[in-house]
Amino acid sequence: MPHLAAAAAAPLLAKAGGPLEQNPRALLELSYPLAYPSLIQTAAAENDLSPLILLAVIRQESFFNPLAVSPAGALGLTQVMPSTAQGIAAELNVADFSVADLLQPQVSIQFGAHYLRSQLDVFAGNPYFALAAYNAGPDNATRWSQSLPISDMDLFVEIVDFAETRSYVKLVLENYAVYRFLYGATAHPTLLSSPSS
Repeated sequence: MPHLAAAAAAPLLAKAGGPLEQNPRALLELSYPLAYPSLIQTAAAENDLSPLILLAVIRQESFFNPLAVSPAGALGLTQVMPSTAQGIAAELNVADFSVADLLQPQVSIQFGAHYLRSQLDVFAGNPYFALAAYNAGPDNATRWSQSLPISDMDLFVEIVDFAETRSYVKLVLENYAVYRFLYGATAHPTLLSSPSS
């Protein structure tokens, strides 16, 4: 169970501190696992995403716990809200969808990847806006993206007025950077690189 190993490794990694590259690689790999590889690869390919960004989102959303349920009611590895999941099920023509299906890794990863891709499409490929939308909804992300004419994405993150979303965007991007450091900065040179790039 990757969530148990990651949960055990994360405090050790935090306690070790220091520059990332000075930490034992085995500890980093436990804290940033390549979990559900075939499901991740399939969903990434189907949605033209880097597998590493899906892993970064899942690490932040559920810490790889397939049975995670948030206080707001989001479910599964990718923490999709039930109402959002119903819409995704309709878009993907998933017959007999039940909200409990989100607790199955295959469904959660498929739906989360589809939702992330849809937000990237809405926001012209901008990963900062898309991640903000994934966390706080597209209406909020639209409001933030239109509030200031900025091109500095670090500044965009700071104008997000939901502390949780501000932190979420930063942490997912940090997770993504660690995944690239560990598993393939050259294979996935940009956040939006597809698995075939």
